[in-house]
Amino acid sequence: MAKLYRIILSIIFPILFVSCSADYEGIGEDSTSKPQNEVKSIVISFPSGEASYDINTDVVFKATSDASEDITSFCEFFVNDSKITGNKFKSATAGDFTVYCKYNSIKSNTATFKIVSSGSKPIMTITSTTSGVTDGSSTSDATIDLKFTSNKSTSDFVEGDITVSGGTLSSFTGSATTYSATFTPDGAGDKTIDIAADTFTDSSGNKNEASTQFNWTYVDATPKTFKTNVLVEDITGAWCGYCPRVAWKLKELQKTTSQLIVVAAHYGDASIGRPDTFNYSKVGELKTTFGVAGYPWAILNRLGTGEAGRWNEQNSAITSLAANPSKAGVAIESSISDRDLTVKIKAKFSEDFTGLKYVIYILENGLIQTQRTYGDLGYGKGTEIPAGSDRWWLVDFVHNHTLRKALTSSPLGDAISDASSKKGSVFEKTHNYTIPAAYNKDKMEIVAFVVKSDKSVINARHSEFGKTQSFEEL
Repeated sequence: MAKLYRIILSIIFPILFVSCSADYEGIGEDSTSKPQNEVKSIVISFPSGEASYDINTDVVFKATSDASEDITSFCEFFVNDSKITGNKFKSATAGDFTVYCKYNSIKSNTATFKIVSSGSKPIMTITSTTSGVTDGSSTSDATIDLKFTSNKSTSDFVEGDITVSGGTLSSFTGSATTYSATFTPDGAGDKTIDIAADTFTDSSGNKNEASTQFNWTYVDATPKTFKTNVLVEDITGAWCGYCPRVAWKLKELQKTTSQLIVVAAHYGDASIGRPDTFNYSKVGELKTTFGVAGYPWAILNRLGTGEAGRWNEQNSAITSLAANPSKAGVAIESSISDRDLTVKIKAKFSEDFTGLKYVIYILENGLIQTQRTYGDLGYGKGTEIPAGSDRWWLVDFVHNHTLRKALTSSPLGDAISDASSKKGSVFEKTHNYTIPAAYNKDKMEIVAFVVKSDKSVINARHSEFGKTQSFEEL
């Protein structure tokens, strides 16, 4: 009996050993029969770098693990979901194919490739990757991105093989079957992109067929003109007896037009008998730059220095400027949290400009300060103080549009780059400002404007706090 038992065991043990080894089928214990690193994911690729192959030509596949290890020899490959032998495939018929591979239970990505007739000609398909731009579409994109896709790999396709009308190509790049370029229209209207026959070849020397023409219409969305707002910077003072005259005329004109923007820049110096509580700290820059030689002195759109830029106090001088559309528009966006103000100026251009600057002012309204007057200049004759003297004052006079702060480094402005002031461009700049506790934030406003290199104002805009404006396009 013992002998029989030993015979049975001698038969069973080898069977058990062979059965256990099946768990490792295809993956040996030595380093040469399995990947050196743990495989978590696989990427399949084509070593040739191409995705189009001729009939009866070997297509070679490569498998790379997430550890960047070549694990091709350890993987099984499937073309159109059918397992193939090794990592090479060829087809006697043309068509579109998919390929993936597996290592144990891990599956790679699925890649696509084409098999084409060796005698067929290559052809480029022209499309655009710019959102909303398709063959035959009309948009206002300043440039569009083009994509050129060949059905067969080529190494001699160059920018010169592309013919365009109504614009220019730039940034041409690519290889094998995929190329790209940027098209810039030279004006509004219909545009075409073509690739003529026999301009490039595939790897077998076959010359290309002509591509289907790509058509696109550029709609010039750049406005021709903008509504013009006129800026008047009133250099004034509470001690100035004639200054109420200009303030009154500007106030009355503002009742008839929304295109007049007034800034009151106060000058005061109590040490020389010219007191003004609302003296603007940088008013001297304005006086020196624009040749202010007396008071009142209203600078009209900064059109020149001295008398050339001084408002003659005639309404027609302002309304005639407002009647002429501008080639630049201004818009203001702002928000306020407690006393922290954020202001963005936006400027849009319908022609090319150079050497521009922008200015942002913060104004306050409803300020009370006694104003000297030399008679009834619109606000009444005032009160003789002291009695029996020749000094007349408008007691509790309300000062509006009072310049408190320039958010730009100077009231003369900060630079706008020439690249940002071309036709169709929109310049934007944001400034932050903490409003002093002494100022009434509920009675404040913003004025922003753009000036040319000769300092003259192109256009201006004013806004309350917390508003978002659009451009006043005509």
